[in-house]
Amino acid sequence: MAASVEGRSRLARWGLAVHTTAPHIDPLFVGPIALELFNHGPIPIELRPGVERVCQLIFYEMKSPVSQKVAKSMGTFVKQTEAYQKPR
Repeated sequence: MAASVEGRSRLARWGLAVHTTAPHIDPLFVGPIALELFNHGPIPIELRPGVERVCQLIFYEMKSPVSQKVAKSMGTFVKQTEAYQKPR
């Protein structure tokens, strides 16, 4: 499976961007999905857990398996456990 993160149009009309640079979730990705939230609008937006969904995931079924070698080369954030990658 692969997926993409899409913002909700209602919140986008208020100015909220959800996935400014990273909407794609690679096949075999393991870890929490970090949302890159940014308010482009002129007024503050209050987000409260369980009240408003800020995004949706769209899943894509892969036609063939992805090898572990390819999956490991897809990015530095595979198996991350925190929102920010620690500098090496």
